[in-house]
Amino acid sequence: MSQRKPIWERKSSFCGGDVVAVHRITRWFKPSTYTSARIRQTTDSEWNHLGILVWDEQERRWYVVEALFSGVIVRPLEVYFDPKRYRLGFFTIPLPQRDRDKILDFALDAVGSKYSFKRILAIRLFQLCFGYKTVGNIRIVDQVPPDSYICSGLVIRSYRAVSQRLGGLFSAPGYVTKKMLEIERWPAPMEVSE
Repeated sequence: MSQRKPIWERKSSFCGGDVVAVHRITRWFKPSTYTSARIRQTTDSEWNHLGILVWDEQERRWYVVEALFSGVIVRPLEVYFDPKRYRLGFFTIPLPQRDRDKILDFALDAVGSKYSFKRILAIRLFQLCFGYKTVGNIRIVDQVPPDSYICSGLVIRSYRAVSQRLGGLFSAPGYVTKKMLEIERWPAPMEVSE
């Protein structure tokens, strides 16, 4: 009897360019989880992190392109399949393959870029001044691609490559996922637990 492959090893599980939303579970004895809890609290969201899924044909598994404190990296999706540490939501949209390729090209071109600590501080400042609901709508003309990203900014910029507006450059993960759900043709997120 053959054992079923895990979801991150099944190409049919997702489409390249789909978005993974992460809820890192807060543990009182793990101070490193407090930042995740603070992001959720200040944005009134269940999500504190976003990434873009990419399939690797050679490795035959899904990877996540994401902006972490260490910069924009690609790492295996299975790092998030720990039910004691994470809850996941997957968002997919019906897009032609050429659009998905543009999204992935943008995201993969950003690999190696720095994390934007300045943008995080600006988001917090705007939240304090205008409230978290207003911050996601703030649009600043930004014609030059940044050399640094936050997780939601990477997703927003990647989807702008195909004219999908998911929020302003100061949008947090919760705002982006709410915006995704507002667009009629997008289905609700698929919750996965294994």
